[in-house]
Amino acid sequence: MRTFLIALVLFTASPLSAQEWNAEQQDLLDHVTQCWDAWVDALADQTPAAFLAACPWDERGHWWWTAYGAPEPLVSEIQRNWQSIREVDDDWVGLRPIYIDIFGDVGIMHLYGYWRAHTPDGTVTSEMKRTEVFQRRNGTWVLIGAQSAPVTPADAEPYRR
Repeated sequence: MRTFLIALVLFTASPLSAQEWNAEQQDLLDHVTQCWDAWVDALADQTPAAFLAACPWDERGHWWWTAYGAPEPLVSEIQRNWQSIREVDDDWVGLRPIYIDIFGDVGIMHLYGYWRAHTPDGTVTSEMKRTEVFQRRNGTWVLIGAQSAPVTPADAEPYRR
């Protein structure tokens, strides 16, 4: 089912998804997809250890959820807040990469991510705009920084100069 959803999201008629990925870009996209699967597995196992093992993060790396006042060191935040994270997160619905490029051993991906979460009012699917920066170390992508923001109604407005 997850593979079908990814294919559906990746092959929409949107001109933003028209880019074809070369082998290096596809490798990074595959890594992100595997990490999202590892996240769901970690939620089911009720421990972040499997996720952190499958998807390495630089200990100095920060993630800025724009709803927060400032970037946070992600590994310590995941470990510190795991109980509340796992009570809310449910599953990822899909991802839509907008831009992927590789600069030597650094990869940058801009994407939309779609997640399902439990709330007191029921299950909600949210859409987030994300930028993730990776460094390839010994053949493995390591996340070194990221930013995520909720999609707002203003994002649907046509771009104006």
